[in-house]
Amino acid sequence: GKGDQQLLFRASYENQVQNFNTIYKVMLPLFSTTFLIKRASKLWRNYHDTGELSVNEVAEKHIELTLTGYDDIPRFHAPEIEGAYQALLDIAKVNSAKLSHTHCANLGADFCRWSIRWQ
Repeated sequence: GKGDQQLLFRASYENQVQNFNTIYKVMLPLFSTTFLIKRASKLWRNYHDTGELSVNEVAEKHIELTLTGYDDIPRFHAPEIEGAYQALLDIAKVNSAKLSHTHCANLGADFCRWSIRWQ
């Protein structure tokens, strides 16, 4: 990559797009965005042996994801997580979904947090 971490985001995004088969692509738009984010977050433990990913409904069409308990979190973890969630939201045809990394353990916070908003 060019050092801008977009390669990690794109690889994670494309991985999700490739692995969601046709039935998922048809069904995902039928579910609520909140439901999809909550279900996707429960998959954390299927792929990671450390850390806890929790979901907080802040307001209608606004959720926060918080990652705690990941002591040796990789330096460039954020684009990988963001790419996966952005792909999920795009496949589900969520209108104007925006992710932002508001707190980062690699920058001194006790946890990582992402804000997800949509219309």
